[in-house]
Amino acid sequence: MNLFIPITLIVISIGVFFTFIDPNYQEIKKLQEVKRDYESKISKSEEIRFKRNKLAKIYAELEKNGDLDRLNKFLPDHINNIELIVDLDRIAKKNNIRIADISLSKDFMKSNQKGNGGVIAVSGTKDYDSTDLSFSFVSSYANFKNFINDLRKSLRLLDVTSVSFNQELNSDGKTVDNFKFAVTVRAYWLTDN
Repeated sequence: MNLFIPITLIVISIGVFFTFIDPNYQEIKKLQEVKRDYESKISKSEEIRFKRNKLAKIYAELEKNGDLDRLNKFLPDHINNIELIVDLDRIAKKNNIRIADISLSKDFMKSNQKGNGGVIAVSGTKDYDSTDLSFSFVSSYANFKNFINDLRKSLRLLDVTSVSFNQELNSDGKTVDNFKFAVTVRAYWLTDN
């Protein structure tokens, strides 16, 4: 009889442990994991909020100073072929050059789905994309050098990828001081990736 009460208490305590305490303990462990996960997400969201506020301040400062327009002109988020041609023509006219035979590379001649006239939208795997624009003109070498120098100084990001030239002949077949230049430039823009 002396052993009956202690054995009964041990069996009851084992039963209480497996039926009540252990399931609740396992549930508490799961809830603690969920709590740690939420705390981690809250910490990350606060970090993201801090970075977003910092970037918003930088963006507002760029917008206030007018640098945002310059940055968008330097590396736009789309390529507007008409605007690109107008910019090149403006630089050419400044140097007494008349651009002719303008052509864009065939790979990028897809119209934008939004219906924006003259806007080319191309998807890529890089953060940027490019297109080649070819044109020709007749000019003196001095005007050509000034034109290339002005292209270099322009805000738009352009690479001159090809230049070829031939000396012009007059109606008598004699050479003149002007050359016929064929130039290819590469323009860049940001993609949505």
